[in-house]
Amino acid sequence: MKKTFLSIVMGLASLGMSSAAELDLMPMYSPDLCWSGASMSSGTATWTEGWGGLVFNLDNQDYSAYNYAVIDFAEPTEAKLKLEAYYSDEQSASSATEADKGADKIILRLDDSKKNKITKLALMAAKAATATISKAVLVDELETDSVLFEGSTEVPDMKKIYFKLGADKFIGLRKGQTLTVNFTTGTLQQYASVDFYSNNVKLKCQDTRTNTKKDGQFALEATQTSTVVADDSDVESLMTYGLQIKGRNVTITRVTLTDGASTPDNPDNPDNPDNPDNPDTPVDGVIWTGSVDTGKWANDVTVDAPKFASCKDGDKLTIYLSVDAGSEYGNIELDDQKYTKLATDGTSTDLDSYGCIQPATLSLTYTLPAADASLLSANGLRVKGANITVTKIVLESNGGGEQPGDDNAPIWTGSVDTGKWANDVTVDAPKFASCNGGDILKVKLSVNQGSDFGNIELDDQQYTKLAADGTASQLDSYGCVQPDVHELTYVVTNGDAELLKANGLRVKGANITVTEISLTKGTPLPDDPVNPGDDDMDETEIWSGNVNCGQWKQTVSIPASKFGNAKVGDKLKINLSINAGKGKGIVKVQDGNGADLSVNGKGTNMDESGNFKRGAQEAVYDIVEADLDRLKQSGLIISGFAVTVTKASLLTNNSSSIFEIESADADMPVEFYDLQGIRVDNPKHGIYIRRQGSNVSKIYIR
Repeated sequence: MKKTFLSIVMGLASLGMSSAAELDLMPMYSPDLCWSGASMSSGTATWTEGWGGLVFNLDNQDYSAYNYAVIDFAEPTEAKLKLEAYYSDEQSASSATEADKGADKIILRLDDSKKNKITKLALMAAKAATATISKAVLVDELETDSVLFEGSTEVPDMKKIYFKLGADKFIGLRKGQTLTVNFTTGTLQQYASVDFYSNNVKLKCQDTRTNTKKDGQFALEATQTSTVVADDSDVESLMTYGLQIKGRNVTITRVTLTDGASTPDNPDNPDNPDNPDNPDTPVDGVIWTGSVDTGKWANDVTVDAPKFASCKDGDKLTIYLSVDAGSEYGNIELDDQKYTKLATDGTSTDLDSYGCIQPATLSLTYTLPAADASLLSANGLRVKGANITVTKIVLESNGGGEQPGDDNAPIWTGSVDTGKWANDVTVDAPKFASCNGGDILKVKLSVNQGSDFGNIELDDQQYTKLAADGTASQLDSYGCVQPDVHELTYVVTNGDAELLKANGLRVKGANITVTEISLTKGTPLPDDPVNPGDDDMDETEIWSGNVNCGQWKQTVSIPASKFGNAKVGDKLKINLSINAGKGKGIVKVQDGNGADLSVNGKGTNMDESGNFKRGAQEAVYDIVEADLDRLKQSGLIISGFAVTVTKASLLTNNSSSIFEIESADADMPVEFYDLQGIRVDNPKHGIYIRRQGSNVSKIYIR
């Protein structure tokens, strides 16, 4: 194999570490910083539960001389592993990579912009396991080979078997490099598939593969496809999770990663004179051509979602086909690629009275409803059949409907059955970049068949419930979704808008299927007031540091002298972070003698059990009379589970400023607005926004 060196090179330790700088990490192992049952003794790492963290303490030092962290194992690993890097004062890792079970090493590329201050490295296992670490180092260079794989791996059916290359193969990947896959095709079907995924998500470079036919598949004479890795998200995903090649009717023989671009080729119609500006969308509406004999429901025709990007209510789908010789009739079914049957299935007037295809029928035409258009644009089309051969599929616009760029265009479409709070719909933060208080969020859905009602909850993606949750007027008096309701309308509050911009949307539910979410401009809401609260209190720091409590092992002790001026009504604020790999954390507050304070488990950002909510970064406790004397006599002890404590402060009440605000607002007139932001002079039954001076609240009038 031809070997090359990159300015920042990638590769495998098995090919030999270069003679460049190397720093041993083993002396930096820190048992005090490990979490959730992770430990190491004599080079053997042990995890007693999944996602425990084995920590190397780099102590916020400058490691600019190094580019990679490399951990070698003496034998193949027992579990999937993850290696994370924490920089500066970050509460969560911003660099990470994974290695599958059976790996002999894991390699992490350090962030060039942050490696001048690395806090720690954490090695985690997906389940209880052991691994013998033969070497753990930081290095500045690694050797590479442009050939990532050479051999013979059969991929007959993408639903059962796929080909994978680990993240270590892409550790030195640079944006703009060309990924090339060589393959041979089989005789199972009349076409072949080679699709590029990472972490079970299709890569964007999938859309620029060379040598594909119009339907995105490959002819049986094809032997190679290439694509340029040009998107930052593809680069990050490949370096973190590696490459999955999902295919059908192919055998992968060689995979390479090289500098230089690929040359697109379209064997069906290289020049595409019908539509030179967009070769994927011919003027005549043809979105797929080929010749697929379905057998007896054995072989499907698939057309990927990009072909339906502009599909809308009323468009017509025509399928050209023939009934196989010797068969009295044929059968056909239309699904999306996730096997959800389309509503239009079985509605073509060209079918006979039994829903079958007679031998004289050579095409079927269907009119697509809005729900099918949403499914196809999200998931693509799957044509299943028995005793037919499909040769062409055409999509024709009806000339109306919603066009891209319309103010009411959906920000998400698909078909997600939530089950009983099992499956969520998420919409990422960029979709809410211009969201403001007063905007209208619409969720289209249906109650699942056999259910008397459905439930829905709106959160951000960090599981913080939105203020708008439960306010849709279409909900019944119990806050449930009745079977005849197919759309819910919410008015986004100012606080919701900030959450959505930062974290995106999560729609949770029970017994409902969500099909579309849209966001449209509404009447802007007045700015939220700065209500008197913790932010208006004077804050005095009484302790700072960085103590990982682990599993109740480390504590923070604050002497009684720090509470000398404290009084009833003041508050105790603790800043913290929940350790990586844990969904929740716990903090205990005690006096200096080890007895629980009366407010223990009753701080902010906690559930009824005293566990922290996801994403919590602080806990605030009221200082009550029962605890004040104890704090002044013996001080405070803070302990915890799976949390790192960074600061403790006293918040002192400033009553004069609060009184001034409340007095001024009390003299202001009261105004009411509906949830669309329209002023209402005489509000009646329903939910309204009440404003008096700088105070804004949501009220329910019975």
